[in-house]
Amino acid sequence: MAFTTIFTRLNVLLTVLLFNTAFFSALFGSILVYRLYQHALCEFDGPRLAAASKLWHFGHMFRVSNHLFLDGLTKKYGKIIRTGPQELTVTDPEVWEAVNKPGSLCIKSPWYDMLWPYVALNSIRSKEGYATRRKRWDDALRISNANLADKKRLIDSAAAQLLRRIEASLGQPFDATAEFYNFSFDLMGEIAFGQSFSLLDSQSYFSQNSPPDLISQGMSMLRYFTPVPWVGRLSFFMAPYFPIITQKWNRALDWAAKVCDSRLQRGVECQESTDAFSRFILSAARDGDRQSLDRQALYGDAFAITVAGSHSTAATLTMMFFELARHPSIQLRVRQELRIAGATIQQSNHNSAQEIIDTSVFDRVPFLDGCITETLRLYPVVPTGGIRQTVNKAVKVGDKWIPPHTVIVIPRWSIGRSDYAFDMPNDFVPERWTVKSHMVHDVRAYNGFGAGRWICPGKQLGMMEIRVLATMVLLNYEFSLASTPRNETRVVDDFQDNFTATPGKLELMFKPIIHLG
Repeated sequence: MAFTTIFTRLNVLLTVLLFNTAFFSALFGSILVYRLYQHALCEFDGPRLAAASKLWHFGHMFRVSNHLFLDGLTKKYGKIIRTGPQELTVTDPEVWEAVNKPGSLCIKSPWYDMLWPYVALNSIRSKEGYATRRKRWDDALRISNANLADKKRLIDSAAAQLLRRIEASLGQPFDATAEFYNFSFDLMGEIAFGQSFSLLDSQSYFSQNSPPDLISQGMSMLRYFTPVPWVGRLSFFMAPYFPIITQKWNRALDWAAKVCDSRLQRGVECQESTDAFSRFILSAARDGDRQSLDRQALYGDAFAITVAGSHSTAATLTMMFFELARHPSIQLRVRQELRIAGATIQQSNHNSAQEIIDTSVFDRVPFLDGCITETLRLYPVVPTGGIRQTVNKAVKVGDKWIPPHTVIVIPRWSIGRSDYAFDMPNDFVPERWTVKSHMVHDVRAYNGFGAGRWICPGKQLGMMEIRVLATMVLLNYEFSLASTPRNETRVVDDFQDNFTATPGKLELMFKPIIHLG
C-alpha cells in the first residue's frame, strides 16, 4: 500500500515535470526563434548569442569592463550593432542629434529605473515631470556664468588645501586619484548640502568606509548590472535574502539618504539658503511641489548629485594629470600658456593663507581647455551610459532606421576614439582642439557633457573646478609619474566603467617650481 502511494506521487510529479518541460521548452524555443529570425532588429549585424539573450552580455562583465567589451564589438561589427534582443549599440556620431534634437521622441531606457524606489532627477525617463524639476535644480545650483563667482571662494579654498597636501608629500609618491576624489567630494558637499566632509583636512586618504569609497563601491555594482538592469533590480529587491550581492549598493544609497536627512534636519533649525539642497526645498515648498518634496525623490536626488558632483570632476582630473605627467612637453606648454596669459596666484583678502586665481585668465588659455576636452574625449566620465529608447516611432541614424521600442546604447568611449572622426584617435593631442583642427573630422563625435535637454547641469561648475585646481598646481609644481609598481599603466589598466568612470590608482611625484623675483 505504501509502495503504491509513493509510486502514484512520483508518477504525478513526473507528469507535472513533463508538462512543464514541454510548455517552457515550446515557450522559450518560440521566443528564441522569433529573436533570431523574425525580430525587427534581425537586419543588424552582431553576435548571435547577444540577439538571443542579454545574459550573454552579462556573463562577459565578470571578465572585462563594459567600455572595452563594446569597443571590441564595434571594431568587429561596425557602427550599429545588435547587442541584445531589443538593443542596438550605435557609434555613428549622428546618433546624438537623433536622440537629443528638439522634437525627438526618444526617452531614457529602463536602466534608469535602477534607483527605484528612489526617483532622482536623472532617473525620470519621460519628458513629463523632468523639465519642471530640472529647472528647479538649475535655479537651486546657481551654476550659470553669472553665479559662478559665488562658488569660486569654495573652489579656491579646496584647491589651496589640496596644494598643502601636495607640499606635505614632497619626496614621496602622492596618491592623486584619492586626493582628487577628496577635493571634489568636499566641494560637492559644500555646494550641494552646505557641509564639508573635511576629507582634505584629515590625515587619511581614500580610506575604506570614507564617503568617496562608499559611493565608489556602490557604483561598482553597476559594472555588472548596466547591460541587464532587470537583473540589478531583481538583486536589489532580493537584498534582504542575499545581502552580500547588493550590500555595497545599499550602503551607498543609505549614506546618501542619511546626508539628505541630516540636511533636512538642519533646515528645520535654521532657514539659511546657502546650499543647493536648501534652495531646492524652499523653492518646491513655496510652489507646493509635493512630488519634488517626496522623501524618495529627495533621497534619489541626493545620491545623483553626490555622484555627478564628485565622480566626474575627480575622474577627469585624474586622467588629465596622468596624461600631463606622461607628456612633459605638453605640461610645460600649458604652464607657459598660463604665464603668458598673466595667471598669477594671489592672496585672498579674507584669508591670508588662501591662494586665489583670477578667473579672467581662463578666457585666454585655449590650450588648457584643449587638454580638458581631450581628456574627456579619451576618458569620458560616462563611458557607455546615457542609454536611450525609441518609443512608438522609428528614428533615423545615418542611412539606417532604428525600429520603435528599441534600446539605444551610445558608448562615448568608442565614439571618441573612432578613426573616422579623429586622426590619431588613441593619442592625447590637445592641439586638435586649437591649432590642429584638421585632426577632427567629425566634431559631433565629441560629447563630453551630454546634449539637448539632458546636458549636464554642472558643466560650467565642473570646468571651473578643473581649471582652478590645474592652474594652481601647474604654477607651483612640476610633476611626473612615480616609480611605483604598475604606475605607468595602472590608472588605465584598472579603469572601470561603473556607469560613471572609475580610474585606477595614480601616483605622482611633485617638484616645487622656484619663483624668481
